[in-house]
Amino acid sequence: MNNKPCTSCPYRKDVPSGIWHEGEYDKILPYDRDTSLQPPTMFGCHQADGSVCRGWLHCHGTELLAVRLRWDESIAKMLEAGPGMELFGSAKEASEHGRRDLAKPKAKAKAMMKRLKR
Repeated sequence: MNNKPCTSCPYRKDVPSGIWHEGEYDKILPYDRDTSLQPPTMFGCHQADGSVCRGWLHCHGTELLAVRLRWDESIAKMLEAGPGMELFGSAKEASEHGRRDLAKPKAKAKAMMKRLKR
């Protein structure tokens, strides 16, 4: 099982700003709420491969309502292994970074968007 966030995960600090639509950055914000006020659903990977977003999981960990409701050995193993790279400390930080260059993405962001479209 891969525990590392995908190469375009909005929680990764090394992912360029502005690669996702603004609405994608909105979707992660409710997971910063107190556990009881969070959505009860698992957050899926942006690669749409059917897996849980590992950046989301590692950023919020056991504070996630969805994780508490669906705790199993695979989640425990992913969390124990760690993300393997630097992540933002909250959805707010990740969202602010992602939104920063939305109006004018830099070359690295444009290249990643092009790869994602394929």
